[in-house]
Formats: sequence, structure tokens, C-alpha cells
Amino acid sequence: MKPWRPRVTIHLGADATASSARSSPRQLMRALSLAAQTALFLATLATPFILLEMIP
Repeated sequence: MKPWRPRVTIHLGADATASSARSSPRQLMRALSLAAQTALFLATLATPFILLEMIP
């Protein structure tokens, strides 16, 4: 766990500082994938409450 964390921070810092056209779409796709997973997770959590509200 300890040798993994500095590698992640260095990788993220290199991605943030690099303004090349190759790393930008990869970051965009990663952010879109994370947003889609989060939206799907929240929808899965909210579904039982929505169904309970629809039942009179």
C-alpha cells in the first residue's frame, strides 16, 4: 500500500501538468466513465425509494 500511493500521485501530477493532446482525451474518458459509474450507482440506490413513493 505504501509504495503504491506515491506512484499514483506522481502519475496524476504528470497527467495534470502534461498539456499534450494524447493525455487529454484519456483524462476525459476516465472522467466520463467515473461520472457514468457514479450516476448508475446513485440511480441504483434511489430506485427502491422511488418505487415506494409511487405505490400509494
